[in-house]
Amino acid sequence: MAQPALNPTPRSGTEALERAVSRTLAYFSLFHYVPSPWETHRYLHGMGAAPDQVSRILRRRILGETADGSRAHIEQGPDAGARRWKGDPGARRARRYGRLLGRLPYVRMVGMTGSRAMHGSSADDIDLMIVSVPGRVWLCRLGVVAAVRLARLRGDTLCPNYVISAACLALPEMTIYDAHELAQMVPLYGGAAYRALWAENPAVSHYLPNAEPFPDPPDWRVPFLSIPKRLGERLLAGKLGDRLEEWECNRKVARLRARGSTSAEISLTVDQCKGHFDGHRARVLAAYGRLVTEFEGA
Repeated sequence: MAQPALNPTPRSGTEALERAVSRTLAYFSLFHYVPSPWETHRYLHGMGAAPDQVSRILRRRILGETADGSRAHIEQGPDAGARRWKGDPGARRARRYGRLLGRLPYVRMVGMTGSRAMHGSSADDIDLMIVSVPGRVWLCRLGVVAAVRLARLRGDTLCPNYVISAACLALPEMTIYDAHELAQMVPLYGGAAYRALWAENPAVSHYLPNAEPFPDPPDWRVPFLSIPKRLGERLLAGKLGDRLEEWECNRKVARLRARGSTSAEISLTVDQCKGHFDGHRARVLAAYGRLVTEFEGA
């Protein structure tokens, strides 16, 4: 997918930073979202910079000086940019669903992506990325779908639209969109798999040099609640599990392909079920390219 060059040759370091800030704000504008100063720094496009450098650009070009002469500043701390999300009642429900899904057989990570991960509006669906045990992507997904139906009865919409094997964590194509999706993802369960996902996708730092993994989610291990997970995985560890996995994969892939959609955003294999059928990624990249061309006169 074509996308604008990250750093067209600037006349100065300040100009390069101004362009990076402008591109970052332009990207978020596609989602009708105004990032906080902390978020602007964390998701700065294409170049590393100190928080105070970004703050100066925002003061001059975006925020302006306040009436009393005080200066805008970038909040510090790993959770500074997520305070709105943490304060939303829907965020507590998302965490509970993360813990619930983490108790299912073969689930090794649950991460919340999409708009809900950024601003936490209760009106948004809860988009999820799931990491499964290798060789059990489709049985893992089957269990997650059962939980999705339970959540629907409670009025919540869970969308597990990306289930991937722990043996296949490297994303096949990295763009600014994919870098944002990974960097913005809020881990709800499975810190080890979450860190491994970052380690397998170092190209994120090329697009978003200031971004780092969020702190691991709390470890909510409750011994008796983990018994069904262990029993399920032990029961389906051998040939029976292999046959059920193959059957579920063939059944579901045939049903999904019957929709007739073809896109790079759809991947239905033994290692992943990626069902982004609406072409959202392609539209965002195209719109971002147009915005960059307009304000940079390229």
